[in-house]
Amino acid sequence: MAAWMRGKRARLGALAAVCAAVLALAVTLGLTQRDDAPDATAATANPLTCTARTLGVPRASNPGLAADCDALLAIKSTLRVSGWSAGSALRSWRGVTLGGAPERVAGLDLSDNRLTGSIPTQLGTLTALTALDLSGNMLGGALPAWLRDLPPTLATLHLAGNAFTGCIDERLRLAETNDLATLMAARRLSWCPVAAMPDGELTGGTYQIDDTLIVDVPAMGPRVKRYETYYSEPNGPDAVTDSGVWHCLSDMAEQEALCMDESWGQSYRYRINEGVSGTGETAGLRIVFDKIEASARAEP
Repeated sequence: MAAWMRGKRARLGALAAVCAAVLALAVTLGLTQRDDAPDATAATANPLTCTARTLGVPRASNPGLAADCDALLAIKSTLRVSGWSAGSALRSWRGVTLGGAPERVAGLDLSDNRLTGSIPTQLGTLTALTALDLSGNMLGGALPAWLRDLPPTLATLHLAGNAFTGCIDERLRLAETNDLATLMAARRLSWCPVAAMPDGELTGGTYQIDDTLIVDVPAMGPRVKRYETYYSEPNGPDAVTDSGVWHCLSDMAEQEALCMDESWGQSYRYRINEGVSGTGETAGLRIVFDKIEASARAEP
């Protein structure tokens, strides 16, 4: 009996040794698999990154389109948009229109395909949009400030039929086709206030230059300041004297100025002092003045 017990213990010990060896091997294999896991993950496409299959071209050959596509995938995860997948061609995505050369996302129609939440910030990165339709959804919250900086190519903007609150930046109305009046009537929204243009040096921003006119002052470029000056000059063949106020933006030395006569509405004239034309500073100011003049619009 004692010999049998000794044999049994020996067999159990051998079995335990085998089990320990198998367990050690499993742990080793497990660790090896975990060490290899990052490589496997790296080989798998990021679900929020568009592939060449999605774009129809290599990402490097059209980085603008790749960035647009990545932004749409981020928007999909935020708003739970259906019908968009990195596994299918971008041009087949519902509501997405491509255009331009090289191609970019030019149109986005998410009207009615019942979205909730707020407008995702990634929309602001679609810098080639010509049409954006978010109408007929259940989007809410305040219209984000960056929405006013959508590209100047945007000709169509539809936002009505949502539950937005707060005020609407007046620059949004620059789209040739928009339904902001409908949105304002339905939600009793108002235009966001615009800061009065102060005298003296200006920082970049949107300003009301007089009682009826709004302009954008670029944040970069030569420093400018505002001042007012009165004028009196003959007007017309009868030499009737016309007088009024010029609202002027000038360089800090007042060597060159962009002036508006308040009696002319949106009408401008340059006043260039003798001897400064053609200088580098003058050329820079002209660019700034051209941008300001192009941005001029009547108060909503």
